[in-house]
Amino acid sequence: MSRPVAISLFSGAGGLDIGLEMAGFELSACVEFDLVRCSTLRANRPGWNVIHSDVRDLSAEDLLSASGASEVDLLAAGPPCQPFSKSAYWVTAGKVLDAERAQLIFQPVRLAEDLDAKSVLIENVP
Repeated sequence: MSRPVAISLFSGAGGLDIGLEMAGFELSACVEFDLVRCSTLRANRPGWNVIHSDVRDLSAEDLLSASGASEVDLLAAGPPCQPFSKSAYWVTAGKVLDAERAQLIFQPVRLAEDLDAKSVLIENVP
C-alpha cells in the first residue's frame, strides 16, 4: 500500500513536515520562500523536493509538475500568522501591521481548491 501524498506550503525549517513524515505521509513537495530555510530543509532532508518560491506565484499545475504527484491527499500549510494572530492584536493595540502579509492565509485555500486536495491542514502558533 502506498503512503498518502502531502504537499507543504510555508514549510519553514520543516517542523510540520517532519511530523507529517512521521505520521506516514510522503512529502512530494515543500514550498518555502526564505532561501535560508530552504537550505535548512535540503540539509536535513536531502531526499525532499524543496521548491524555493512565493506561493502566490504557484499554480496547482506548477505544484503537481514539480512534485510528480498526480493527486494530493493532504495540503499542509503554516502561513505567517503575525498579521492576524490574537497575540499580535494585543501587542499592537488592535492594528494589523502588515495587511498584505495577512492575505497569504488565502493561498492554501486557493491551491487546495485548484489541486482538489482530499484534506487541508493549516496550522497557527501562538
